[in-house]
Amino acid sequence: MRISKLSAVTISAVRGIARGAGSEFALATDIRFASREESHPGPDGSRLRGGAWRRGRWPPASAGRARACLRNSPRRSRFQRRDTAERYGYVNRAIPDTEFVAFVDDYARRVSRWDHRALGEIKAFINKYTRLPDDEYPLHSDAFWGAVATPGFQSVTKALFDGGLQQKSTLEYHLGADIADVTSAIPS
Repeated sequence: MRISKLSAVTISAVRGIARGAGSEFALATDIRFASREESHPGPDGSRLRGGAWRRGRWPPASAGRARACLRNSPRRSRFQRRDTAERYGYVNRAIPDTEFVAFVDDYARRVSRWDHRALGEIKAFINKYTRLPDDEYPLHSDAFWGAVATPGFQSVTKALFDGGLQQKSTLEYHLGADIADVTSAIPS
């Protein structure tokens, strides 16, 4: 919430796996770029059984209502592809990896020369119409942490870690395709 309110332009350069807190951080920034070959935007807590939708969970303001509902479906079975992430607004642009660092560095240098006061005013205006009111965030956060304590969430989390989550594993790189299989194998 505080990142999105900064008067400076904030930029995320995604060149690896971005899910959970990493995805939430990227979504809080103003501009997001992803390496076409090396980024892996992925599912987050909303995809785990009992997970709640918080600010970074494909909010309708950035993805549109229908796409936000589709992306937040617990049974959605595909990883968010880089090109789809660009079309849905998760990233502003997916860039070939060979051009990635130079492109992001050049863009950041150009933005740093823009009028700071004007940028702050523009961001405040955009935030007014695209961000949830501040008092909504605790409700979403409380719902998420309430879900974390449920047996279903705990079962899915255990199965994911047992299957190689947060390790260099097939599951880690293909979580979006495999999570439906993991969650469907756990009794309700």
